[in-house]
Amino acid sequence: MAPDPFASSMFATVLSWLSASTVLLCLLGGILGAVLEPATARDRIFWAWIALCALALTPARYMFFQVIAAVSYPWQSIRASIVLSIYVPIVFAVLAVLAVGIPIFVAKRIAGTSGRSRMTRLVLAAVAFPFLCLLGSWFYFSIGLPFSARSVHWLHPGDVLRAANGPTYLVFRYVAMPLTPLSFPVPGDQLPGSDLALLRLHIASTYMNARKEAWVVMTAYSDLYGRVYRQR
Repeated sequence: MAPDPFASSMFATVLSWLSASTVLLCLLGGILGAVLEPATARDRIFWAWIALCALALTPARYMFFQVIAAVSYPWQSIRASIVLSIYVPIVFAVLAVLAVGIPIFVAKRIAGTSGRSRMTRLVLAAVAFPFLCLLGSWFYFSIGLPFSARSVHWLHPGDVLRAANGPTYLVFRYVAMPLTPLSFPVPGDQLPGSDLALLRLHIASTYMNARKEAWVVMTAYSDLYGRVYRQR
């Protein structure tokens, strides 16, 4: 069996897991703090609905995958880590506000905080929020993600794919991949059956230029390269 051309070292894998665990603990702490906030029963039901819609209809799950990949990347290469440590948080924050934050903010404004018609406003906010989520998701996957992904085409493809191992792969497989519109360099009926291959091909298609994308496919999936890229 041929060795994996994009395998990570044990040292990088351990540090990636430590970084990912820190992110997960911070996320769990934020969720626990929100749950323990004093609130009425109808407010809890409303915010549970908001959380459910946000997870299912916004890019929040895919963004979590991006965060794990970003904190794993520095342990694969120090060539671009200093630049990315400044650039990625800024871009990520802007996209998160536009795609997820604004829908939540608008829903909260519709719901209001007091008044005799509070129940009516909660219902209106609950009905409007899924459509706001779909609008934010359309913006993210149609405009925000393609634009921001082109700005990282200069990264070394091997470093990027090694950052997709370990915790990044698990988050992609179980959190980000379901219900998410993903792009690939080849039609769906020609994709390999492995979830790791799907992750790598998605990264190559989304975050790399055409030359690097072809290099990734040729390096890791030579049979697929022979069937598809040579025909092109």
